[in-house]
Amino acid sequence: MKPNLHIRVGSVYWLEKCKPIDGGKPKDRPVVVVIVPPDPKDPASLAIVVAVSTSANELMDKDIVHLPDKSTQPQCTSGLEKPCAAIPRWYLPVPGEKLTAENYSGHISGKKLQTLLHAAQTRISTDHVEPAHTHPLC
Repeated sequence: MKPNLHIRVGSVYWLEKCKPIDGGKPKDRPVVVVIVPPDPKDPASLAIVVAVSTSANELMDKDIVHLPDKSTQPQCTSGLEKPCAAIPRWYLPVPGEKLTAENYSGHISGKKLQTLLHAAQTRISTDHVEPAHTHPLC
């Protein structure tokens, strides 16, 4: 598989068969790139992504970021079909080789992206854990 040299912050990808995050079964899940892989030419180089859910719980996660979707904003560029939200505590490392053109969905930008980046960075720094050492879900 050729490395994706165009991974950028805000890109939305579908990752196949992610392990359950808060219980449940493995499933395909959208994620948003918050940190690009240091070396996109190296397929093992890790990106940091935030997972997305259609069943986000604002009582449990006060920092969720609702993302634009085609059902409520037909002109959006996220490629997401249903209302959903990025869950900043669900940040995880993903090998760049999993972020391919085939599973690219779209892009988040502007204020939504800035809000997500701030929330993800806050979670990462609060956890005092190097993202590469978090539990890989995908």
